Amino acid sequence: MKRFFKNWESHLPHVLTQSSVAVLTCIGMLLVGFFAVGGLQLRGYRQQLQDSIFTQQIIQDLDTRADLAANLLTQAKKVDGLKKSSQYKALQNAVEQSVEATQSMEKAKADQKIVQAVADLMSEAQTYQEKNPEQWEQMENLDEDFREVGRLMNQEYQNSEYSQKAKAFNDMLQDVPTDLLRHIWNVNPLVIVEVKS
Repeated sequence: MKRFFKNWESHLPHVLTQSSVAVLTCIGMLLVGFFAVGGLQLRGYRQQLQDSIFTQQIIQDLDTRADLAANLLTQAKKVDGLKKSSQYKALQNAVEQSVEATQSMEKAKADQKIVQAVADLMSEAQTYQEKNPEQWEQMENLDEDFREVGRLMNQEYQNSEYSQKAKAFNDMLQDVPTDLLRHIWNVNPLVIVEVKS
């Protein structure tokens, strides 16, 4: 056995035959392995958690809200003055972003814009309600449906395990070795979702 180790050492560069350098090299290799594998696992786990928020029901709800917002635009188009407003254009842009979104996270970001644009459009539409009572009533009904879907989405999020897992993940990122890994690998905390309705 001693002969094997002697032959093995003879194949190493002279610097590595010194025990202190060999030990430092081993420690360096272990650290590189830890940071490489640990960082990749941390990123993969974050992505897995982020993807878990978008259940089939949540994706359907996002599509439903985009459809309701598009129907709201159809009614608003019938009101003179409203279809030329900046609020109308903002909602139109947000709905287009949602329809064109190929990833769930993009769709969720577009949904947040839709929520704000719907609120702004409904606020602006109030000034036209007396002259257009039929469109106003239909717009109010669509707005209520829009808000109801938002309430259902909040229940879905609260019933899912995502919020607890995301909070635990964010807490884990504050721990010492993980904090170092997250800065090296640029791993951001997860967003705790609360749907605006």
